[in-house]
Amino acid sequence: MRKKKMACNYLIISEDIVFSSIIQRYLLNSFSKPYIKTCNSFSSLKGLKDNENFDIILLDNSITGAANYEVITFLRHKKSITTPVIYFSNMEIDIEKARQKGANIFFKKPFVPTEVIKEINSLLN
Repeated sequence: MRKKKMACNYLIISEDIVFSSIIQRYLLNSFSKPYIKTCNSFSSLKGLKDNENFDIILLDNSITGAANYEVITFLRHKKSITTPVIYFSNMEIDIEKARQKGANIFFKKPFVPTEVIKEINSLLN
């Protein structure tokens, strides 16, 4: 995979350490000097500064302290974040619900990390 020259900011929201590690590794290997921030609970997400900007948000479907889809609603309405959200879930039923709440792209688990990177490239271009 060719490294992208521009540095981007990524927010990974997941309490799953394996999920976060896989995404981080692929971001680091695919892009030049990415800034990666992780939140592993709803309370850590609430602690985000209002002026923090992210180019892509990668959201695992469940997180401690929030109901499914509550995180998307929180990002879109409380934090006024318009950044593209890539939503990951192991249930097909989540696709439409996640999109209704504001997710831009959906990946069913298990997912192919290189496909996620392709989608990120497409969003950034």
